Amino acid sequence: PFGKYIGFQPEALISQKGYEGSGTLLGVPYSSSRTTTYLDFPLQIQFKPSEFITLIAGPQYSYLLNQNDKNSFGNNSIEQNQEFDQEDIRKNTLGFLVGVDIMLSRVVLSAKAAWDLQNIKLNGATSTPQYKNRWLQFTVGFVI
Repeated sequence: PFGKYIGFQPEALISQKGYEGSGTLLGVPYSSSRTTTYLDFPLQIQFKPSEFITLIAGPQYSYLLNQNDKNSFGNNSIEQNQEFDQEDIRKNTLGFLVGVDIMLSRVVLSAKAAWDLQNIKLNGATSTPQYKNRWLQFTVGFVI
């Protein structure tokens, strides 16, 4: 805390993000999914309007640790962990988050919404889609 109403709340998290898509091409079903594992560092400013409620907001730096792709077309499927040496992929991503913490006796309920400010792919020249992660996070904590 910087005072009665303002504080700083840094965190370190491991999170999984990604996407799924499916459809048909010439009558043949296909699907594609990507799961990415990130090391996230949210740097949140706290505003405490009451004893029980804390509003939080701030930037989040994310570093890509691992990526797993699953693709299927008809009866054929491929799963692979991506190597990043040849990819034009952004391993460092900046995002922003907002949320609220509610303190009930010795239980903390938290809800956050966040989104990337940058596309994951640096250019759109490849077949890999450009996308930005958006996510919700719900937490239950206990004060010891």
